[in-house]
Amino acid sequence: MRQERHKLLSRLEKLGQPALISELREGFHVNDRTLRRWLLALCDEGEVEATGSNKGRRYRLAAPPKTDPQIEDGTLDELQQELLREAIRDTVYGRTLTILLTERIRTLLPAPVRPGFIDNTLQRLQSVTSQEAESLGISPETFERWRHLQCSIESGQQASD
Repeated sequence: MRQERHKLLSRLEKLGQPALISELREGFHVNDRTLRRWLLALCDEGEVEATGSNKGRRYRLAAPPKTDPQIEDGTLDELQQELLREAIRDTVYGRTLTILLTERIRTLLPAPVRPGFIDNTLQRLQSVTSQEAESLGISPETFERWRHLQCSIESGQQASD
């Protein structure tokens, strides 16, 4: 992957603007799925930034950090509350929770801060009470619908284990 990584970063630099998979494909003898996996790894490392979704997703070189990011615990807690709010609302309407959180965290946090944050947020989400959800601005009806969906998903997973 080292050679492909260098080649992919060079291609992004040469293009000089956000690029679609179809624009990056040239010169690689792999399928789009492999190319996306490589790009995702580069996003995780903070080398590449992704915007958009699905077929409109574009990739570009990440801007070098101006300084070493220092994020305070209070800011992370506020971010986590916002993510909990989004997760409850969006999963009620069918979005996949882990994908939602992973995408949002990639866009909001620098790579060095990400490890463990997704897992911690998922754990915190599992223990959200109706009072906490209400303090996040989630209506009791939405929270109950979400909790019902979570229970049905968990019982489905247990049946398949």
